[in-house]
Amino acid sequence: MRHRLFYLVVILLFSVGFAMAVSNPKPKLSVIFNEQVLITTVNLTDSQRLNLTINLIESGQFEQDSKIKYKFVYQPQNNLKEDSYNFSVTAQDTVGNNKTISLNFTIVYSDLGILLIEPNFGVTNNPAIDIVVSTKRTAECRYSEKTPTFSLMTRFEHTDDITHEKLNYILHAMI
Repeated sequence: MRHRLFYLVVILLFSVGFAMAVSNPKPKLSVIFNEQVLITTVNLTDSQRLNLTINLIESGQFEQDSKIKYKFVYQPQNNLKEDSYNFSVTAQDTVGNNKTISLNFTIVYSDLGILLIEPNFGVTNNPAIDIVVSTKRTAECRYSEKTPTFSLMTRFEHTDDITHEKLNYILHAMI
């Protein structure tokens, strides 16, 4: 006699309802089973079918409607760029039944909302300044007097991912 098949529900946290478009660059992907399972494969791929690293960040059991449920929460190791993605999980129940479930979703960033806080109005006659920039969402900010190429710029030394500061910066063009 075969054991009953388990079911799987995939939920994108930080999304709006069950929408398939999310703006969080590192969404938490939860997988919930109604019985104990062994996760055999977990994959996250982009639109070019490149495999991306995804980590298990939480697992455990909980009770819902007088039944034990088993939850696994995954998160990409790195921020995801705006693109389409496929998240898939293959699990095996205690009698060997296998099930693969997949979910397609798209990352769509909201407006970054960059605001220069200091220097006031972006203008100064002082050679040593504090540069303070804020953004509406998590971002990596960099600066340079020499290049517009982001990867070659210097990272701000003080940041909480929303407010970015470079204190006592010497403007070389004014020396």
